[in-house]
Amino acid sequence: MSLHASAAPLFAELRASAAHPSVVDWLHRTAVEGTDFDGFKMNAFHVAEDVGVSRLEATRALLFATRLGVTDLTWDVHCPMCLAVPQFHRHLMELPERAHCELCTVRWDVSIEDQLEATFTLNANVRDIDGRQFTEAVWP
Repeated sequence: MSLHASAAPLFAELRASAAHPSVVDWLHRTAVEGTDFDGFKMNAFHVAEDVGVSRLEATRALLFATRLGVTDLTWDVHCPMCLAVPQFHRHLMELPERAHCELCTVRWDVSIEDQLEATFTLNANVRDIDGRQFTEAVWP
């Protein structure tokens, strides 16, 4: 998969930042060689495990990447029953007090500690990813 021309300076700036170099390398490899699924809703804790760095270093690097426009940050609200993500928000201030899952037909008070996950997706200036292919339910 080829990156957009605008990606090179973004990665150069990310490499010059305080982001952990191993995470930057991993992110670049994911952008160039990974599938769309690999670059969609990346979890910092999983990145830390893959790369062999602390969760703090991985999160910090992905936040630097977001600040520079390499990734986009979303706040995913997980259903407490089925663990699906019926809602996500680009800004933490958009987070509602209550959420609803269409699959489980359940409403609940959102717990930041128990149901909220920060995820990172490659920004469209780096690579085009159509996330709709991963969010539509497929039933047998």
